[in-house]
Amino acid sequence: MRMDFLATTLLLGACAATVPPTPPRADADVGVERAFFDTYPAPLFLSLAAVCAGPGQSIVRPSANRLQCESLPDPESAAALILNYDGTITDLPRYVIGLQADPVASGFDVSTSYYIRVPQLSGRSVEVRLRDPALGREMRRTLQAAGGRLTDAG
Repeated sequence: MRMDFLATTLLLGACAATVPPTPPRADADVGVERAFFDTYPAPLFLSLAAVCAGPGQSIVRPSANRLQCESLPDPESAAALILNYDGTITDLPRYVIGLQADPVASGFDVSTSYYIRVPQLSGRSVEVRLRDPALGREMRRTLQAAGGRLTDAG
């Protein structure tokens, strides 16, 4: 039951991302939620991997303790992002939901992040941080349902 809740919440969160009407500030904590776990939250990582299996979705594992689900936006949203952020059509924008678990002395500091990555013509990428209170609440609920204790919210 807990795994089903996590999978559903993460899937809904991936679908809830929308193109913001104006560029958000470059604050690294926008779109980030954090919780403390006594043990490594393997079920949380497994849930993200399980729900990231749809068309246009892919799992990226930048490091052993970091996992990302990247999803292609619909064509209209992709076009808007490309136009608004000097993007490129050879490397399309992606909605990104990520998990990271950093070991600390007595457990793990786990963070979720959600943003849109827009590759630019220059070869660099812009991270459009999502200011979505509903998605933030869902991420916090997911962290708590997985056994985490919320720390500082983004």
